[in-house]
Amino acid sequence: MHLSTPHGARVPRRALLAVLAAACLAYLSFPGVWGWNENSRLALVMAAVDLNTLSIDRYHERPGTETGDKSKRDGRFYSDKAIGTALLGAPAYGLARPLLARFESVPERYAAFARTVVTWAAVSIPAALGVALLYALAWRACGDARWAAAVAACGALGTPLWPYATVLFGHATAAALLLGGFAAARAIRDGSPRPVALAAAAGGALAMAVVTEYPTGPVAALLGAYLLLALRPLPRAVAGRAVLAAAAVGALPIAALLAYNAAAFGSPFSLGYAHIAGPEFVEVHAQGLLGVGLPRGDRLVWLTVHPARGLFAQAPVLIAGLAGLWPMWRRGWRLEVAVILGALAMLLAIAAGFPVWWGGRSFGARHLVPAVLLACVPIAFLGLVGRRVALALLAASIVQMAIPTLVGPTTRFDDAPLARSLAEAGTLPWRGSSPIWNEGWAALRAGELRASLGTQAGLPRTVFLGALAVSVAGLFAFAARARREPPGARPTG
Repeated sequence: MHLSTPHGARVPRRALLAVLAAACLAYLSFPGVWGWNENSRLALVMAAVDLNTLSIDRYHERPGTETGDKSKRDGRFYSDKAIGTALLGAPAYGLARPLLARFESVPERYAAFARTVVTWAAVSIPAALGVALLYALAWRACGDARWAAAVAACGALGTPLWPYATVLFGHATAAALLLGGFAAARAIRDGSPRPVALAAAAGGALAMAVVTEYPTGPVAALLGAYLLLALRPLPRAVAGRAVLAAAAVGALPIAALLAYNAAAFGSPFSLGYAHIAGPEFVEVHAQGLLGVGLPRGDRLVWLTVHPARGLFAQAPVLIAGLAGLWPMWRRGWRLEVAVILGALAMLLAIAAGFPVWWGGRSFGARHLVPAVLLACVPIAFLGLVGRRVALALLAASIVQMAIPTLVGPTTRFDDAPLARSLAEAGTLPWRGSSPIWNEGWAALRAGELRASLGTQAGLPRTVFLGALAVSVAGLFAFAARARREPPGARPTG
């Protein structure tokens, strides 16, 4: 992708690699954790690769892969999840099978290692690539390596992308894919010499986001419209080829989803959520469209500013993203401002219309995670005062995101108190309702941390986490000191 600053200098590749390495260290250092959601996705990967079937009959009650997140049709069980993570994780699992074979006699250990491999391939690495892309976008917007590195750190460590990039959910992957579609369209608007290739990449990324997280469908459509507007000024022949390329590449993951639905659920347009096996979930998904109804005002508050699940309460650095929309508008990125606001509004409306709007056992508003990288883009446009405030908010955000990352974003958090409060009082208390500080901090103080690669290798926990923090900070600092490369330059050495 041709990424340059407004002054024509290219984004230094070494800096991009440093940011990518920092995000990879932060995400890959924590093995995938056990959970129904994760196991449902893992079971589909294992069934497809090991048994050449889409049914998870062998795995849904097996130790290490048991799950209640499943669908049932004609007496057979299937994953009820979108298949994007399975599409991304299956090749890595297939390659790792010879190494995993030694653990086949212990299903739990085999599943644990398999879950980590699939999580890395389908979630952690795509999320890290999204952070590197955020750095490139910020560099292009502000032309300042130090601030571009800070913006990348905002997305990588100051938002729920960090904890959710370490578990086998689709939210972090979808965030990177949506940003990829946005970045490709913006590069076309900036006059990239490769509009057809960029359009193809955008089409593939947006379609893949949809088959990874269904709620991103409206956002992907919005970004698709943005792509079409980016192509309008081009010569008709070039724009036509770009549209065809985007449609052709985007059709591939959509075709895979339709084929899966037909094979598993009897119709290309029948999703797993229409065949839920667990009775506790049937009523939830029977309402509205796949369980989503009209958004409620109180839920909008709880999903944004309330400490129980509020995105801006838990990741306050995103407030700086909102503040950056005005200077972004004044800099001429007006269409981009509309797209980012539209994406946030769509995902917020969908989450606020879902009965289990809090996302079950989790620390935060996980259904909003696909928008967090887009929401960080405006931070690049802040002035001196705004940057100082943003850095303070970033420090607070990193602390709040580190806690669920270290203890596990799902395993240490119980949604029963929240559900009970809603059932009894119809509302949530503002004091004492933060899952990060009530449950996560208590688990952290008690030493109930999740496993890390360091502890699995026998290193003392504090030594490994300290080395990890220094390494990640050092890589971001290296990216902050990068110099511009003139157009056409290549790094030496």
